[in-house]
Amino acid sequence: MDANVFLLFVVRDLRDVLWSLFRFKLAVVDPLDDADRRWRSCPLPVERFMGFLVYYWSRDILHIANCFRAFLAFGDVPVLRYEDLLAGALPEPTECQLEERLQGCGGVAAFLAALAAARDAPTSTLSRALPGMPVFTADEERQIRRLIHALVAGTCLAEVNALFGYH
Repeated sequence: MDANVFLLFVVRDLRDVLWSLFRFKLAVVDPLDDADRRWRSCPLPVERFMGFLVYYWSRDILHIANCFRAFLAFGDVPVLRYEDLLAGALPEPTECQLEERLQGCGGVAAFLAALAAARDAPTSTLSRALPGMPVFTADEERQIRRLIHALVAGTCLAEVNALFGYH
């Protein structure tokens, strides 16, 4: 902990990462090539999502999963779950690890208070604030989320999710 700086990793359920990444790519990221333009032009949202998977599987999705795996190699670096941070609660081992590192600046209580104060603050990637964020009907979203659950359950993403307690 040189210069009072230390590293934290944050992971998120890969099912939610896929949903978020899909919507983000549609709303914000310009197509890279003809294949990228092709999946975006699919008429049905489920087809569009399947095209997104094909296009971004080896570019982004596996990279994210591999980063999550790599976080575990840094045994002394706390890995926080996004969902825990959103709820304002930390598992006891993580809380103890952070309390030790944050002693000089208010401890975990100050960390969680700052986190709560920053929640939903506008950022360049906060999806609720992005113009052009795609809107799906409840049925379309349900169909896509069913695909996501099946995909994660049937691939290496399930193993990565399980490493962090996502089932």
